[in-house]
Amino acid sequence: MAFDLIRLNINEGIISNVRCLILSEINKSRSIESKIFHDIDYSVLGKDKETYLQYSKYIKFENEFFPDYNEKRMSLLQSLLKKRRIYLHDYFYDKYEKQARINIANEIESLNKK
Repeated sequence: MAFDLIRLNINEGIISNVRCLILSEINKSRSIESKIFHDIDYSVLGKDKETYLQYSKYIKFENEFFPDYNEKRMSLLQSLLKKRRIYLHDYFYDKYEKQARINIANEIESLNKK
């Protein structure tokens, strides 16, 4: 990630901020910035069906060489559906939550067929 940003001539301060946001997501930080980053990162889950299908194909292509990909993906998707809210801010919740749950359920169903 940092290499791509450097190639694009992105300022080192911005790269450092992005790195911190990614780490805060991993560490489950709940700063306002990390909450916004979380919702932006997860926004693809609530996109229209075609966009989500393209995204899920890309994720599978990127990770299918892992022998336990389907199990890990299924576990992640199921954990998202168990959450009371996928999105932390009302804007993202109102805009994406319903479609995200539909998309995730459809992907789980697809993974179950394999």
